[in-house]
Amino acid sequence: MPRFLSSLRSATQVLLAATLSFTLAPTAAAGGEVCGPVITGASAGLYQQSEIIGSTAYVAAYGAGLLVYDLTVPTAPVLLSSTSLPGAPQRVRVIGSLAYVADFSAGLTIVDVSDPTDPIITGTLATPGTARDVVVSGTTAYVAASSDGLIVIDVSTPAAPTSLGSIDVGDFALGLALSGTTVYVAAGSSGLVVVDASDPADPEIIGSVDTPGYASGVALSGPVALVASGASGLQAVNITDPTNPSIVSSVPTADAQSVTVDGVNAYVADGLGGLKIIDGVSNTLIGAFDTPGFAQSVTLSGAYAYVADNATGMRIVDVSTPTAPVGAGSTGESAGQTRGIDVVGGIAYTVSGFAGLQIFDVSDPSDPLHLASHLYGAFSAQVSVQGTIAYISGSSRIYLVDVSNPSSPLTLGWVAVPNPQGLHVEGGFVYAANNLSGFAVIDVSNPAAPAVVGSTTTPNVANDVAVSGALAVIADGFSGIQGVNVTDPANPIIVGAVDTPDYARAVEIRDGYAYVADNGSGLQIVDIGNTVIVGSVPTPDDAYGVALDGAYAYVAGGDGFMHTIDISTPWAPSLISSAPVPGNPISIAHSDGHAYFAALNSGLQIMNTTQCPGDLNFDSVIDSGDLAIVLAEWGMGPGSIADLNDDGVVDSSDLAILLAAWS
Repeated sequence: MPRFLSSLRSATQVLLAATLSFTLAPTAAAGGEVCGPVITGASAGLYQQSEIIGSTAYVAAYGAGLLVYDLTVPTAPVLLSSTSLPGAPQRVRVIGSLAYVADFSAGLTIVDVSDPTDPIITGTLATPGTARDVVVSGTTAYVAASSDGLIVIDVSTPAAPTSLGSIDVGDFALGLALSGTTVYVAAGSSGLVVVDASDPADPEIIGSVDTPGYASGVALSGPVALVASGASGLQAVNITDPTNPSIVSSVPTADAQSVTVDGVNAYVADGLGGLKIIDGVSNTLIGAFDTPGFAQSVTLSGAYAYVADNATGMRIVDVSTPTAPVGAGSTGESAGQTRGIDVVGGIAYTVSGFAGLQIFDVSDPSDPLHLASHLYGAFSAQVSVQGTIAYISGSSRIYLVDVSNPSSPLTLGWVAVPNPQGLHVEGGFVYAANNLSGFAVIDVSNPAAPAVVGSTTTPNVANDVAVSGALAVIADGFSGIQGVNVTDPANPIIVGAVDTPDYARAVEIRDGYAYVADNGSGLQIVDIGNTVIVGSVPTPDDAYGVALDGAYAYVAGGDGFMHTIDISTPWAPSLISSAPVPGNPISIAHSDGHAYFAALNSGLQIMNTTQCPGDLNFDSVIDSGDLAIVLAEWGMGPGSIADLNDDGVVDSSDLAILLAAWS
């Protein structure tokens, strides 16, 4: 191009960009379209606390919102609904047809639960600090607002709650108990603080006691306040005179988070110590139950204690004999750390530690519906679904589960395999990466009697496997990827290897290239035929999983991100965007414009990855940054990201599309 024409074009671009930047404001998407990357749906989450009214449980679940369960059969809860809330639910109290949620950064959220299958947010009030607990009496709600103390709120009009007054309680306000208009606040290092709220506009501290440890929960039992004090266990405080509370006894526990009472005994959610039961007369530990997760809180109903066990869901414990509590069930949906995922035909299959297989209807990705749980008594690592069978790696076995009816899965058979991890299913065989035990081929032509037909060792830790034709590629930890010839399934032979820079965790194959999630070295792209790395993209956090769809690779970053990488030219990949994902995503599937994550600590997470029309830099906003890309690509031919109408040239028609989306 002659220099004067190039200069003219540059000047025109600068002038146009400046003019449009002054006349147009950024827009999220054309026509209000929701596009990515943004989380649109989630399930499971971190269970914080439950409230049980009759045969219905209401669960505050960080990362999942408000969950409602039918407890008609107390040991087999049935999920009725899952409602996303604006914050991160910590505690919920139900009065009549309304649920009052301490919604962390969003303050107080009020939800109409008159129809438990379809809760509707009624009103919200942003509070100073982060809302950690809530109690309600009549038309007044009291919110523990962390560093901003106790907030008193008028909820006489649920659609428009209003703040009445507040008071600083010293340290963080974390837990609450109410007696009349006297509020007992578990206030971290400030211990138990007693507040007279008879004048809601001017609450006043009338007493306090510096309990040892870190006060995070409180419950009342007659003249005694029981304070959960972290590593200092349970403290019993005499509150006969609220202006002069005094410690009368203590019971050591591992890490007391919260406490509830039944009139005789105290039940302590003891963090990693599970559930502890303490005799209220002798102040001695009389029973214990070790939950698999981190016990955040406990609620009693009939003969059962319902423990909100953080990442492992709600654990149900039979406490009819307090000295010998027995596990009776769980929600199943979020029980266990979610590790593996596959999505087929609008159904998502996840596996979650000892909680087994979880099945979700994701036909509406913004509202995943839990269909079924299926246990098989083993720790689960990964799942792959082919046809009507789910193949699951669990402890020292691979399980075959019939999912022809997703609401009623049925185990068909299993085969002993040492420590299976990643799986690939193809042509009547399962190819299994078996950690320190290498690689195995399993004949699954008879699902009732699967059989190992071949195996080989690998140099390091076999984490995942992908197969293309007669070649299996194994992500083998610090030994990079290993190529295995599986022409004869009974005699797999390593035929080549490529040493990736860090630790190969996951692998996918397409068109002669292997795409490797390589931990601290991000995404590595390997030309399989020439056994050489041809492209790489560092990711801001460790790369754990990878999925391919169209021109993009989607990488699950184990520290809480998804990275979108343009792989249209495998030897010149580029990072397009990074977006946060709750709860340590370690495995990923992609389908129909959505990424589905097995997030270690928050279950199933769903992200819309559809690009906004004109959002060329994938930041979910159409603005001058996208205009700059169009102008920089002006006149470019086929393959340009700015060729929005795919006519082979970036020109005024593409600019018109961008401006239409911007307006």
